[in-house]
Amino acid sequence: MRIEEDRSKIIYAELSYKLNGVLYEAQNRLGRFCREKQYGDIIETLLKQAKILYEREIKLPFNGIDNQNTNKVDFTIDSKILLDIKALLISTN
Repeated sequence: MRIEEDRSKIIYAELSYKLNGVLYEAQNRLGRFCREKQYGDIIETLLKQAKILYEREIKLPFNGIDNQNTNKVDFTIDSKILLDIKALLISTN
C-alpha cells in the first residue's frame, strides 16, 4: 500500500498532523519520565501557540448521564479528537 493511500484514510488529517507536531515537541522539550501533569501543561502551552482549539479535562458522559463519577479525557482537540495522556514512571528502588 502506498503512503498516499494510507494518508487518505486519516480522519482530520491536517489537524492530526498538527497535533502530532505538538506532541513530538512536548516530548522533545520534557524528555522521558515526567509526570502526566507536566506533559499536559506543556501540551496546553504548545496548543495555544499553534492556535489549535482545545478543552482540558472534560468529563465524558456515560449513557447520556453527566455526573461526577464519570471518566475524564485530558484534552478534546477542536471538538474532534480525544487526547488522553499516559506517562510511565520508572522506580529506581
